[in-house]
Amino acid sequence: MSLFGKRNEPPSMQPPAMPPPLPPVHAPEAAPKRGYGVADLIMLMKTIPTDRHPELVVRVVKSTLESVGVHANDIIEDALRHEGAVRDRIAVLEGEIDGLEQEIERRRGLIAELQTNVADLIYARERWQSAESGRLAAADDGGGTASKGHSLPPPLPPPFPKTAPAKSDTVG
Repeated sequence: MSLFGKRNEPPSMQPPAMPPPLPPVHAPEAAPKRGYGVADLIMLMKTIPTDRHPELVVRVVKSTLESVGVHANDIIEDALRHEGAVRDRIAVLEGEIDGLEQEIERRRGLIAELQTNVADLIYARERWQSAESGRLAAADDGGGTASKGHSLPPPLPPPFPKTAPAKSDTVG
C-alpha cells in the first residue's frame, strides 16, 4: 500500500518509450530560440473564431501572450519589419512588370515593322508574278501582243529638263 491508502497497481505491459534522438555532434549546445512573432500571431488569430466578440478575443490573446513573456511591442516591431519587406518585394515585382510591359511594347513595334515588310514583299512578289505571267502569255501567243489585263503599262519617258529663258546681250 502506498502512503495515501491507494494500492500500488502492477506496472502495465506497455513497451518502454523510445528515448529522444541524440543531437548531432556538431550542433551547438543551446541554439537561441526564435521569439513569438507576427506570423505566429496571424496563425493563431486565424484559428480563433472572432465573429461574436473580436475585441474580447484580442484582449484575451494579448493577456495570454504577455503572461508567457510575449510583448505587444515586439510583435508590432516584427509586423513592421515584415510589412516593409513585403512592400519592398511588391515594388520589385511592379518594377519587373514595368520592364516586361516595355519589352512587350518594343516587340509589338517589331511585329508591326515585320508586318509592313511582309506586305511590301507580297506586293513586290505579286507584281513580279503578274509581269511574269504576262510575259509567258505573250510567249504562248506566238509573239503576238500580250493581253492587256495581265501586263504592266509601258514606263513613262524621263522628264525633260526645263530650259532657262535666254539672256539678252544688251544692258539696259
